[in-house]
Amino acid sequence: MLGDHLSACPDGTDEMSMSVNWQLLQCFKADDGACALLRDLSSSINDKRYILPFTSLCDSLWDLRNGIDETNCDEWICEQGWEKQKSSINGSSTGYCIDSRWFCNEIWDFSDGSDEYNCTYPLTLSAPDCLTLTKPEMRVSILEANSVAGNGLVECLGGIDERNTYACLDGFPLSNRFLCSDNVTCLLPMHLCDHHYDCPTKEDESDFWCGNRSLFSKNICTKHTFACLEINDSSPCIPNEHRCNNRFQCRQSHLDEYMCVKARYQSHVTVTPFQPPRLPAVAATIASRRMPFQSPTVSAWYCDRGLPVIRYNQLACLCPPSFYGARCEQHNHRITVVFKIETEHDDHKYLIRLAILLRYTQNTTIDHKVVTYSSNQYGKRRLYLNYPFSMYDNLFRPSSDYTYRLAVVFQFDHDNENRQQCSREQLAQCQHGKCYVIANNHTAYYCECLNGWMGKNCDILSSSCSCSPNSTCIRDNNKHGGFICICEARSFGSTCHLHTVPCPLNYCLNGGVCSASTNEILSNFFQCTCNDNYFGEQCQYKKASLNVTLENSTFTHPSVIQLLSYDTEKMELQIQRQEIMIGSTKFIQYNSFLLPSIGLLKTHSDALDQTSFYLLYTGLNHSALHLNGKGIRCSHAREFNLMPLDSSVESLLIKLKQYHKPCQKSTTNICFYDEQSYICFCADTDTVRRATCFQYDFTYDQYRQCMHGGRCFAGNKKTNKNDFVCHCPRCIYGPLCQYRMDHMGFSLESMLALDLGGMKESKLEADILNFGYLKFA
Repeated sequence: MLGDHLSACPDGTDEMSMSVNWQLLQCFKADDGACALLRDLSSSINDKRYILPFTSLCDSLWDLRNGIDETNCDEWICEQGWEKQKSSINGSSTGYCIDSRWFCNEIWDFSDGSDEYNCTYPLTLSAPDCLTLTKPEMRVSILEANSVAGNGLVECLGGIDERNTYACLDGFPLSNRFLCSDNVTCLLPMHLCDHHYDCPTKEDESDFWCGNRSLFSKNICTKHTFACLEINDSSPCIPNEHRCNNRFQCRQSHLDEYMCVKARYQSHVTVTPFQPPRLPAVAATIASRRMPFQSPTVSAWYCDRGLPVIRYNQLACLCPPSFYGARCEQHNHRITVVFKIETEHDDHKYLIRLAILLRYTQNTTIDHKVVTYSSNQYGKRRLYLNYPFSMYDNLFRPSSDYTYRLAVVFQFDHDNENRQQCSREQLAQCQHGKCYVIANNHTAYYCECLNGWMGKNCDILSSSCSCSPNSTCIRDNNKHGGFICICEARSFGSTCHLHTVPCPLNYCLNGGVCSASTNEILSNFFQCTCNDNYFGEQCQYKKASLNVTLENSTFTHPSVIQLLSYDTEKMELQIQRQEIMIGSTKFIQYNSFLLPSIGLLKTHSDALDQTSFYLLYTGLNHSALHLNGKGIRCSHAREFNLMPLDSSVESLLIKLKQYHKPCQKSTTNICFYDEQSYICFCADTDTVRRATCFQYDFTYDQYRQCMHGGRCFAGNKKTNKNDFVCHCPRCIYGPLCQYRMDHMGFSLESMLALDLGGMKESKLEADILNFGYLKFA
């Protein structure tokens, strides 16, 4: 019911409040601003407020109740391509900015309508006149410069002189609505001249507004219709919703377009893209952005009902919701399975093969998929299990016998030469085969079966089913022969006796390791696991890199480096990569051709409110950067006396509208911030120096994993939820600040701490005394 154009609350705050216009915020996806706001409002421990995008301030469009985002704009500087309203009284600026393209569009955008003065319209309409309330017999042309329009006082019938300044009870501007003389009731155009009195004093049906009706009886047109007053017209009445639609349904008199006020429909769109400020020269190595590529000739039916796209210089298919598959060749009588694989050692190279089965009853498999998971893959995986249409009715029955089975079939690393022998317990698991440790992970092993034996633990005789050795046999009464064969990576086919075509020589470039597979339509494909320096389908692209060195660093807390991009539609900074920096150096590799456009360094002090921001670099063409030093410090808004006097939205908005001051105060000011609102960058336009501010998640580098008041700093949260460090208070230590020696107390852990983990006494003691944190792994 929020933002549905129907006021469920008596005061209309479900449509427009003092802090948010619900009609502009729609929650469709989890990362939508409205969804995040609803989550915050529903949480008792979170008091986060919604902050308007910076471009929504002083843009003549009401985003907050009663237009408080459009007041106190005297010091506002319009963005490039926008123009400021001049007062019709003394010619001074009012701070009201509109897009220059909105001039002479037959719609009032300035509060006094001066953007429509001296315009030549292609179609001349009867302009609404002002019938003054103080002198009812006096008519004034509203399209002339005068002191009546936009002065904040309703002086014309219907309030048409204050259409952009008067707020109705719902908090929205009057706009194209009609204001009754009680200054309370706001009527939509369809309720005017409809033979029904909606205003207490009946002015909504007056001859001035509706035309002379003396020629007709009141009963000619029914309620909620409009009288065209055309004697020769066979249909003198039209539906009232056809009034003021600029189509002239009354063909002779055009009365349906008489005294109409057009509604505003504009939205704020940034005319010029944001250009990050230039920083002093940094030591940078600019590499090639792209490798040469020629678009292939593609058949119109290559992707069946989908669209062919190019990703990493490779042809792929973008499928519609009803189809899927590499070529969009399969239909959606299916069940969607979404899963995520988490491993303990993300720095090792390995493959995991999974079998996912959809079963109906215990021994009947309807469909199955085999998935190969590589160590360089992150995030969730999605696949589909098909079922026949004849079984569709059974799918949603409460007593449905559909079940899923997820089985780890094989687990092995790429390099066979690096396999190590298993422990005694693992050797016992491989009953008839050789056992190897996988990727130096002492808990994972792989059995290489002897002839005649098969299965994960080499405990199934191949004579019991027709699967080839080293494959996995799963009993299924619904299949021919009563079994399903799950093949290992180097074989395929119904019984896994066919061998996959090996990888071409040097298929994976730059030291990448290739694994070959054959899919269900007998198409060979090869997968590369790249080393840390390269990415791409064949490891052909070098990753962008950032190397930061802080000389003479005095930081006692972990620092955080963030790589950010920006969205000029939402006016948001989006964190693409986040890394913890412990000590004075940090090397970051980014899985793309170029680094994101902004690099930030965040440092922390013992006080929660003392976070410092340093701008490391800006620009869109950096593929390799080496930085010596922490960059340019971003000032805090308090240094410019821009902190709100209280916690109200009104007080915050007043200060936000003065955020161009720091950029005008000094040309050395590059960036500044306030944890309540934005991070801002100063940049020169053609005429003036102004601020461009972005919303930003100031808490993204914070976790709540540490105990006893420890500060938790997060790293690469997207790929590793355990990438964080704890900074402990005095006399508290441990990876999670779980051990304490304060209050003159001792614990068994504190007495044994210097011996934990086999660490040297001097090393652990230095970590605890100097930093108070340990890396959590």
